[in-house]
Amino acid sequence: MCNMGVIPPKPGYLKHAQELCRAYNVLFYLDETVTGFRVPPGGAATLYGLQPDIVTYGKVLHYGSHNAPRLGLYTAKTMLEEMSRDSFAGFHKLSVIGEQIAKRLNQVARD
Repeated sequence: MCNMGVIPPKPGYLKHAQELCRAYNVLFYLDETVTGFRVPPGGAATLYGLQPDIVTYGKVLHYGSHNAPRLGLYTAKTMLEEMSRDSFAGFHKLSVIGEQIAKRLNQVARD
């Protein structure tokens, strides 16, 4: 929501967006490229009590922090661990979501 610092969303906006995603069974994606390291640890997701399916934290890697390689490897390792839990439930969920998206796009193309 900014390119000049952090402009907070209206109260309840992000929570409502998350609820809509859950209601319509779509992925809740939170882009924290700017907010991720300017608000408390855990980013806006923690600050606003959100549970996104996917989060982007990009600035620290983009600007070449001396920690960037370690953070990138840690992020990849953590993501693989999370996706692999419960008999690879995360990968299964993404597969199902991908199939739903493809099905809906094919339907739109046919219509």
